[in-house]
Amino acid sequence: MDKQGKPLGTVEDLATRLNAPRHRGYQLAREGKVPGVVRIGRQIRIDMDAVEEWISAGGDLAGHGESAGGA
Repeated sequence: MDKQGKPLGTVEDLATRLNAPRHRGYQLAREGKVPGVVRIGRQIRIDMDAVEEWISAGGDLAGHGESAGGA
């Protein structure tokens, strides 16, 4: 759960929200291009509230000018 007690999402949840393939979700998380990535050992979890805020703000991929839809 995140700091507010809400469960964290999976990379699959991220990929589904971005309408992208699962491997792209892993790539974005690994490269730090999406907010809210939490590593628990080898597992990757995603703060989906942070992702929603990021998308609402335009979904800029780490300042590279590429939008989430352009992935």
